[in-house]
Amino acid sequence: MRLYGNGGAALPQPNATPRPTDLTENAIQVAGESDGRFDASDALVFFGQGPQVVRYDSVSRRFTHQINPYSDTTFYFLTIGSTSGLRIADRPAGSLGAIPTVTTFDDYQFHEQDLLKLPAVRSGREWLGEYLTTDTTKVVPFDVPGIVANTPVRLTASVVAGATVPTQFRLQLNDQLVGTMPLTSISGYEYDYQGIARTDTFLAKLTTTNSPLRLSITFRKNGLYSAQGYLNYLSAQVWRELRQYDKPTWIRRLLAGQYAVKQATTNLRVWDITNPLVPISQGYTLSSAQEAGWVASRSGDYYLFTDSQILSSVALVTVSNQDLHSQDTPDLLIVSPVAWLDQAERLAKFRREHDRLSVLVVTTQQVYNEFGSGQADPTAIRDMARYFYQKQPAKLRYLLLFGDATYDYRNIAGQISAAQLANMVPVYESRESLHPVLSYSSDDYFGFMDASEGEWPETSTGDYLLDIGLGRLPVKSVDEARTVVDKLIRYSSDASLIGDWQTRVMLVADDGDYNIHQQDADLMARNIEKISPAYRPERIFLDDYPQENTSAGQKAPVVNQLINQAVTDGRLIINYSGHGAL
Repeated sequence: MRLYGNGGAALPQPNATPRPTDLTENAIQVAGESDGRFDASDALVFFGQGPQVVRYDSVSRRFTHQINPYSDTTFYFLTIGSTSGLRIADRPAGSLGAIPTVTTFDDYQFHEQDLLKLPAVRSGREWLGEYLTTDTTKVVPFDVPGIVANTPVRLTASVVAGATVPTQFRLQLNDQLVGTMPLTSISGYEYDYQGIARTDTFLAKLTTTNSPLRLSITFRKNGLYSAQGYLNYLSAQVWRELRQYDKPTWIRRLLAGQYAVKQATTNLRVWDITNPLVPISQGYTLSSAQEAGWVASRSGDYYLFTDSQILSSVALVTVSNQDLHSQDTPDLLIVSPVAWLDQAERLAKFRREHDRLSVLVVTTQQVYNEFGSGQADPTAIRDMARYFYQKQPAKLRYLLLFGDATYDYRNIAGQISAAQLANMVPVYESRESLHPVLSYSSDDYFGFMDASEGEWPETSTGDYLLDIGLGRLPVKSVDEARTVVDKLIRYSSDASLIGDWQTRVMLVADDGDYNIHQQDADLMARNIEKISPAYRPERIFLDDYPQENTSAGQKAPVVNQLINQAVTDGRLIINYSGHGAL
């Protein structure tokens, strides 16, 4: 038996950030494998990392957490064969001596529920938690037995408010006020921020060792009934005793030294999970005072548990063998869910025969398995494209995403079925999730191949250039997929359609917004003229034509006529930059 997986964290966006190039083998324990059979009493035990990641900043000495925005499940891959796999090694307790003994640890817990989005901004990757407009107070208990008396506790609250008057949140610990969080007002303009976010950290001193700690957050509307308030998350960082508890305990950042775990029993198991993919079974010496002691030569993370606390996997499914890494770099890479695979293959066959392109068709699940450790992470698609791009420079020219997309990666809103979600190809969503204009979705992310790209800051520093051509066929059914492929084949193969229209590109730009739309369209036209002079861009700017004020707003009848005529006569591309309305 051999187990593979890269944990539950989202893939890093920056191309320069190291990541596994393939699935990583994990160290495991297998009870009862010596007889070559896996019986009912046998077990495979490993350290599985969830999609909620906790990190430590050694400078500020603070913990933070990050929920995976793309998946609520972690996946591992089990193979069975004749080759010996990686096993968890044992480490002895070491010689206990007269050196200072570590008996406490700095614990971190958080409460964050992704439940909803601002009604006016159904975009962006961030989700909010409890709605505090109706029930204005939320009480969250933190189960932290073994609190060390008279030690500081670090509390963090993250909230969002949407109101045209200033509002306030109040944070209490065990019914005592810890701090207030004033939030400024929003303008109420439909194209401005619909909410204001704020995250504050407060230091308090615990006067009791009772557990649970009761954190409560209260939203004060300042007299505005329609004021909107939301909890994003609450967290607590508190000192606790090293002790065998009735729940598994993840002990982070223990400094090198001698440790003593109180109230220990003979069934206690200790794993060094400093490298969570390759844990080490830590031995200990159990004293007559029921203290489990061992010596560590370096700092690290430990996991304390018993056999009765081991969890079972959620589900087991059979996965076919695959090896995308061994494939040659194609000219055209097509990513499709299995549901539309026949039509994707039909289009690929046509491109091979008609356009003499080498084409590789892969399924979304194959990409996730090999480049995302099973998770439907958009970066897995980008990483796969970049793998082929680097494997044979200048060979990969096109990436086609064959399927519709959604901003709701985990179907939190429950507006689509599980089957529909499985038949989608994810789109990149911005971090900005509170502004209806600055929040966006884009496929451009999949075309950033340079080492300095990928992070995509939502500022002018993120104005990257695409290194490959991108396209998406947003099909939602087999019939739609067949129809779109029929059209593409017809456009490319029907001789009667060949004409002057195939060299003409119409770029239409709205006015207003300090001419940004016209500037963008003009830049696009100048790039076409410089890079591909065979194509003729037509600039249609609203400012060049008379406009009329109507009950439905401003209209430009001549521009409408030009667009309609262009559709009738044919254009290779008609692109519009600006705003629109019915």
